[in-house]
Amino acid sequence: MTGHERSTPTTAARLYRMILGVSPRDFRSEYGDEATAVFDRMYRERRAERGGAAAWRFALQSLSYALTAGLAERWQEPGLDLNDDSHANPQRWTSMRHDFKYAVRSLSKRPGFAATVVLLLATGIGAATAVFSVVDGVLLRTLPYPEPDRLVYLDNGSHSALDIQDWQREVESIETWGGLWFDRLAITGDDGPPDQVGIANVTADLFGVLGARSTMGRLFTGDEHVGDPTVAVLSQRLWRDRWGSDPDMLGRDIRIGDRTLTVVGIMAPDFRPPRAIARGDVDVWIPIDLRRPSMQDRGHHVLQLAARLTPGYTLEQAQAEMRVMNELFADRFPDHRRARDGTIVTTPVLSLREAEVGSVQGTLVMLLGAVGLLLLLACANVANLLLARGADRTREVALRTAIGATRRNVYTQLTSESLLLSLAGGAVGVAFAFLGVKLYSVLEPGLIPRTETVSVDLRVLGFATLISLLTGLLFGIVPALQASRVEANAALKEGSSHSTGSRKRARLQGSLVVSEVALSLVLLTGAGLLFHSFMNLTGVEAGFESSNLVTVELQLDEPYDETTRGQFADELMRRLRAIPQTRAVVAGNTLPFQYASGGNCCWRSSTSIAGAAEDGDIPMSMYPVTAGYLSGLEVPLVAGRDLQPGDEDVEPAPAVIGQHAAELLFGDENPLGRTLEFSGGTLATVVGVASDVRQQAFDRDITPNMYLPWETFGRDMPFLNIAIRTDLEEGAVMPAIRAAIWDLDADLPIPDIVTMEGRMSRSVADERFISFILASFAVVSLLLAAGGVYATFLYSVRQRVREMGIRLALGARRGDVVQLVLRRGFLLTAFGIGIGLVAAAAGARVMGTMMFGISPHDPVTYGVVAGLMALVAVVACLVPALRAGRTDPMETLRTE
Repeated sequence: MTGHERSTPTTAARLYRMILGVSPRDFRSEYGDEATAVFDRMYRERRAERGGAAAWRFALQSLSYALTAGLAERWQEPGLDLNDDSHANPQRWTSMRHDFKYAVRSLSKRPGFAATVVLLLATGIGAATAVFSVVDGVLLRTLPYPEPDRLVYLDNGSHSALDIQDWQREVESIETWGGLWFDRLAITGDDGPPDQVGIANVTADLFGVLGARSTMGRLFTGDEHVGDPTVAVLSQRLWRDRWGSDPDMLGRDIRIGDRTLTVVGIMAPDFRPPRAIARGDVDVWIPIDLRRPSMQDRGHHVLQLAARLTPGYTLEQAQAEMRVMNELFADRFPDHRRARDGTIVTTPVLSLREAEVGSVQGTLVMLLGAVGLLLLLACANVANLLLARGADRTREVALRTAIGATRRNVYTQLTSESLLLSLAGGAVGVAFAFLGVKLYSVLEPGLIPRTETVSVDLRVLGFATLISLLTGLLFGIVPALQASRVEANAALKEGSSHSTGSRKRARLQGSLVVSEVALSLVLLTGAGLLFHSFMNLTGVEAGFESSNLVTVELQLDEPYDETTRGQFADELMRRLRAIPQTRAVVAGNTLPFQYASGGNCCWRSSTSIAGAAEDGDIPMSMYPVTAGYLSGLEVPLVAGRDLQPGDEDVEPAPAVIGQHAAELLFGDENPLGRTLEFSGGTLATVVGVASDVRQQAFDRDITPNMYLPWETFGRDMPFLNIAIRTDLEEGAVMPAIRAAIWDLDADLPIPDIVTMEGRMSRSVADERFISFILASFAVVSLLLAAGGVYATFLYSVRQRVREMGIRLALGARRGDVVQLVLRRGFLLTAFGIGIGLVAAAAGARVMGTMMFGISPHDPVTYGVVAGLMALVAVVACLVPALRAGRTDPMETLRTE
């Protein structure tokens, strides 16, 4: 650490020093500098050793302790002198307890005011606490595994068993390697219905890497990772839901796919594998032998890897060593470790934490920033209310000052009221946060990992307490300072309420109005951009007709083979076509938006015109489908025909290609009748060109694709996905589909029957969730801004009733008075909109990666948001302005 770094306190240290301000003066003078220095040193050490998240966890805990301890000391100190100059003013408060008791009595006289302030604060604090609970659970908490800082993840997809075995021998920086192969298989053979469950095939060291433990029974022994598996460990969820937490489960045989396995253990309920290596919920754990023949293919990439660093080694050293291994492997195994263009296939090493949460960190920080703006907006509203109440209490403050209270006494009393309000708002806000977290758990579509760790616990309650107290200081200081500077003699004179102090208060209230408008506009702009992006996304043409289309996903593993799989598919489709009001039944190894439903995709192959040069190859997505597939999905044909019965017997196989593929391969030439070559010499004849279909998601680029006969190219794969176009209601057709399947195979799981529109909705679930959250914040901010503008101008009109009456008595028209109020409202709103637009444009850049079909500086969105903000602010000003225009000059002058 340099001398400059030692002499410059961190932001956390400055905040800690400010929090110490609530402690008694004697403590601050004797220990304040030393305590701050110790805190700063420990904060820097944690940041250097463990990173920023760990440092801020320590900072939040220390700040909470310092704040609560300081307030406790203040509460108990009987003769605390709050005046810096005891000789000039010897008045003392007996204790802070007296201040809070007086604050309770004062606020109880204005229950409507107190309830309004508490509700405003509860909205901001509750939203901030709910979002912080998510940030805390996902980003700030360490991974729930032993020594999580030593855990790493090997990126770039899955890896082969041979690669893992070579790395185990040659990489010194990594002590232990753990691999997981995630799969989905049928569970049958007991009293429960057939179901498809998540299977984790694990290597011998994975449980040791992650510190897994069983809650009943045991985990695998070393010899159980040799040969074919005979044992299994169940997840807590599957044990509970399927067998009712049967205590006699150990030793029972279960049927998984085509294997019978003996249950030897139940996994602990709090253990979950990292989402980076398990691409779904794991229900059954099965040992895997890396030395079995099926794993001895370096191109057989099925294992996701987590590993533990060797003690004394760092992540950077592991990354450097793996870079060397990448080069060595590229020379040893060029067919597997080099791309077609000769570049080296790399295996990046990431910290496991980065692999788990790195993709959502920006989203969560954005939400935390948005809720911070909402909290500031609530504080600005409360500060405005306190300023207005302070003006009403001018005579009260003047009387207290006249009988001996010091300015510090008044300031402390008013600040106590602010703190009391903020604590009450925080208490109600915590209740809102519980509801918010519950709503989050229901609505969150799976975008954010580690959702099981999100809760309102003691850490979150500590954050809520801290932010409540800081909020009380934030919105209470300026109004308290304003009120404590009242000149007693001037304030006690009749009619002096409209003096220079009132003008200063009006300027401050105007500044708060500008801030409210600007903050609200920033939130509205962010929400508007995401909503515009979401509408662009859902407005993309899918390339087929999705209405009245129901889909079902099946997995025909063993005992099915190519012959029985084809027989089953033919008979099932015949039965489905017999369902009343069914117009078409088609199938393939995959369907559009398969990724959205968690299924499997097609395969990809380099494709070229037969006999053409190699540089004419393009990567093509291959979709084995049944006859009439394109017609059944109502995909428009550009040229030629659809696949039809009997095409499986034709050589070369007939194929329909997408329009994009036709343009890449043939340009302006006619592709019909041309022969294509793919998959190492396989030939296909183009018999049709179809419009391009969004196969994966709305935001994915259209890829070149080819449709081939399923009977020829798809029966060797276990995936059968069927689409039924029907005029029946969902509630009628889905039971009929289940009955047709289980009549043929009562043990076949049916994991998912969903409409095509449901699939498409799943594909935008993440974008819809984030848009909903930001839109909710934006609507609340708009209401807060409108309420703040309305309350400010209504109070301003009430304060200027005498002035309005005199103007009207001297001949001013009522329209002139209305214009006078509206003019000020227009100016403040315009100024706030201008500041908000600049701030929104600066902040929108961080949202660039979340936009689809729209620029972060889209002028339409900015214009609409600014217009909406202006309209709402003008309406909020209009009611007070009209009230000012209805002032009765004679009644006003008579009252004065």
